[in-house]
Amino acid sequence: MADVTLQKSGGHRANGHDANAAVAATCRDTANIAGKAVAWITDNPDKVRQEQSALLREFRKFSTAARKLEAAVHRPMCVGVFGPSQAGKSYLISALARQGTAPLIAEFDGVPDGLDFVREINPEGGQESTGLVTRFTIRRERSPNGYPVALRLLSQTDVIKILGNTFFSDCDLSEEEIPSPQK
Repeated sequence: MADVTLQKSGGHRANGHDANAAVAATCRDTANIAGKAVAWITDNPDKVRQEQSALLREFRKFSTAARKLEAAVHRPMCVGVFGPSQAGKSYLISALARQGTAPLIAEFDGVPDGLDFVREINPEGGQESTGLVTRFTIRRERSPNGYPVALRLLSQTDVIKILGNTFFSDCDLSEEEIPSPQK
């Protein structure tokens, strides 16, 4: 995923930071409480008996989920647009994100005037940028020195989910023969 900073439009909610901080604190507290529950269950096997392993598994899942949610709160929200190639996704995003009729300008480190998204980053004529998820933001993201954008790799789980979803959603399975289990 590449983070591309847009020129600011001026609008922003003043209370957004406070709400995000409150959600992050709740997630952090939830993770800590789940961690304390894991410690208590581990220290009191006689009280939970045969339920210990199931309880430990569930509270560890709660803790992990809460920590992931806390981390997600600090990342800007986004809207995903998915569809076939050349269906107008870039034009839709450009129209939604730009100021009036002005072009959507993306700012990059080392590029003083920015780049027109539709004309210079995703032009027509077979030179489209494919195979990359681009997240537009109005918050400046730090990028490594000498590189114009910050990249974040997908997790192995995300890649497997994408491949599985692509196979089942985009492939014609009507002629596929499902093998029977081998004995």
